Amino acid sequence: MIIDTIHGIVSNSNPHYFVHRNLLDAELFSAYLKNRSTRYLPLEYVLQGKGEALTIDDSIFAAAAAARQARKYGHSVTLFLNGYNIETGQPYFFSRLNVALDTRTVDTAVFENSSYELRDLATVERFREAVKRQLARMGDEDQRQEFVTEICGLLKASGSQVPPYLVPISRGEVHELASLGVDIQNHGWTYF
Repeated sequence: MIIDTIHGIVSNSNPHYFVHRNLLDAELFSAYLKNRSTRYLPLEYVLQGKGEALTIDDSIFAAAAAARQARKYGHSVTLFLNGYNIETGQPYFFSRLNVALDTRTVDTAVFENSSYELRDLATVERFREAVKRQLARMGDEDQRQEFVTEICGLLKASGSQVPPYLVPISRGEVHELASLGVDIQNHGWTYF
């Protein structure tokens, strides 16, 4: 059983941008789908041991764009959504954190009694993991969003708006995707 899982696509993907984290390059993904020798099958078939499936996580425009590309080339695709982000229109806290990491204006941050020299990608990644552990301990989305706002202040981030491809999709867009044949499933009410 093979299930390929992605989080979405973005034009001109750059592995050095945290806002492109887990996103595939749109042009490369399109070429891959177009030239793939076999089509992705519905998830239910693959769970029975037939063929391969494509699944996409998260309720963002980048995920919806990837699902549309899959359908354009005749592939079955399952999109796993978080209802909270669709209902509230509130970006994922990870999206906001990634914007803060990309637009930080400090070279050093002290967090949980550890100092992080934020000059190279590996150290910034370690800082992100420490923040993620703290986010996982929190009880609700409001706490997580407030905490990310504090991290934005700590990093003196110059940006606060998530890019359009990280904005949550709406209910209407979910219906439109379903009408295209995208299998819609639940990823959970919230990320955690």
